[in-house]
Amino acid sequence: MLPLAIVSLLLLVLAVVLLSGHGDRLIAGYNTLSAKEREGVHIHRLRWVLAVTLVLDAAVLWLPWILHQEEEVMAILVSVLYLFIISAVAVVLANTWCKR
Repeated sequence: MLPLAIVSLLLLVLAVVLLSGHGDRLIAGYNTLSAKEREGVHIHRLRWVLAVTLVLDAAVLWLPWILHQEEEVMAILVSVLYLFIISAVAVVLANTWCKR
């Protein structure tokens, strides 16, 4: 349970760093864009999408433990499925809603 707490805390810290505006260099893809290409990205929206994604991921990691099914394979698989769904929605939002 300690590794789970550490990973969740790390995700929450990264979300706070993004929302504070200091984590733009941590965003994959945005980091490598030229200045002209960065003008085509609404960075505030992108920060929010990624921060919400990180918070939801941290919450979903605790799902099997909250349901008292830490050792149940089905609960773990459902958590992984939720992580994939959250990630897919985040990718779609980052590539549509966050563009200017």
